[in-house]
Amino acid sequence: MTSTDHQYDTFWPRFWALLVDGLLFFPLMFLEDFIYEGNNSKNLVFGVYFLFGAVSYSLYRIVMHGKYGQTLGKMLLKVKARSIHGGSMNYRQALLREIVPLGFSVVIALLSASAIYSGATPHNASELIPIARWFDWGATLWVVIDIMTFFSSYQCRALHDFIGKTIVYRI
Repeated sequence: MTSTDHQYDTFWPRFWALLVDGLLFFPLMFLEDFIYEGNNSKNLVFGVYFLFGAVSYSLYRIVMHGKYGQTLGKMLLKVKARSIHGGSMNYRQALLREIVPLGFSVVIALLSASAIYSGATPHNASELIPIARWFDWGATLWVVIDIMTFFSSYQCRALHDFIGKTIVYRI
């Protein structure tokens, strides 16, 4: 790898940025528990919040990448995504990068919601619906393929980077 290629050596900064961003959303889990315990699980407020919680991380990533080319975690760790054609990433590219995880989140949340409204808790709802488990496995497989693509790409582009036509580099 040449010194120019080092700018694309972003595995560890991206890993830590993902962890930082995940920690930002950690309090939402406690709020979900609070809303669930404080209300009847069949309450519309909980249903709306549950769906919001399922898609909020993806929406955060779409908005932050579309506007700034980076999330707060990437800002902290000094990596940024841009279009492979040069220049800033746009919202369309940000959406395309996140479309698969967002799709899995929506489907799993909707399937889980039906179990919750039947009396399951939010923490085991997807386990009670067999097809939801398949989507859980699909989401896990997506992450594995995304990481494998990253390590097999010359410029360390993950599958979501290929889909969005973006590249992440050190700044």
